[in-house]
Amino acid sequence: MMEQRNGELSRWVGGARQADERGVVKDQEWPGTVMAIGVFVFVVMFWVGSSMVYIGYLDLFRWLAVFAFAGNLLPYVKSGLTLGMERLEWFLFNLLAVGPVLWGLALLVNIAVHGEERVYALPVKGLDPVRYWREHDALPPLQEVSMERVRAGEFGVTGWENERLTGMATGCLGWEVRTWPGIR
Repeated sequence: MMEQRNGELSRWVGGARQADERGVVKDQEWPGTVMAIGVFVFVVMFWVGSSMVYIGYLDLFRWLAVFAFAGNLLPYVKSGLTLGMERLEWFLFNLLAVGPVLWGLALLVNIAVHGEERVYALPVKGLDPVRYWREHDALPPLQEVSMERVRAGEFGVTGWENERLTGMATGCLGWEVRTWPGIR
């Protein structure tokens, strides 16, 4: 008797749909893998960004939130459902994968593409100027030095071993960057 309906029942059960048809949620593992990679990227870039960029922790997390929630502004049907994700999975994918990766790329671009480097002599050997800046909300008392004085050996060792010199430059996104060791 059911066969008289020309397969209408099989259409409702799901037999007529293809597995790769657009608009269907698929059971897949790659979003979870990409989310795990995104969490790893967040940890590494937070460590790199907090040690090299003169930006506060609160601002770092604000920028992470902007990148993490920006993907959710795209329409779900055209973006998440096309990739075969459920709504919650799409939200978590943007939060844990897309956001940290874009945030990490922004930090890397700011670190890699910067203006002219300025060399400074630290008042104390081994002082971390980025940590000092975060704790005191100001730079330590730095004295700008010329490269001729550095190459002449006035500050001791003239290579990577010199813990009395540091370099700073303005990154392309506007944040100051510590260009360690300060000699290029």
